[in-house]
Amino acid sequence: MNPACARCGKIVYPTEKVSCLDKNWHKGCFHCEVCKMTLNMKNYKGYDKKPYCNANNITRLSRWWTRNHHCNVQRAYYTRVHAAL
Repeated sequence: MNPACARCGKIVYPTEKVSCLDKNWHKGCFHCEVCKMTLNMKNYKGYDKKPYCNANNITRLSRWWTRNHHCNVQRAYYTRVHAAL
């Protein structure tokens, strides 16, 4: 039996199948989650079982780093300032 596409849910036939990120996709459905650029096996970056282009993968990771490390930087600054008082 042919698998369903991870994006559209329709049947994926062998001639149009892209198997990646533990899922099956139509060639046209395998695109960046952010900018919708069509991807292939050579230019995709996977995160959380979702495909991204290289540009949006870097943007997403930089936002994650800023969001998760900003609090630690603020906390360290706050601790230093109040310790000096």
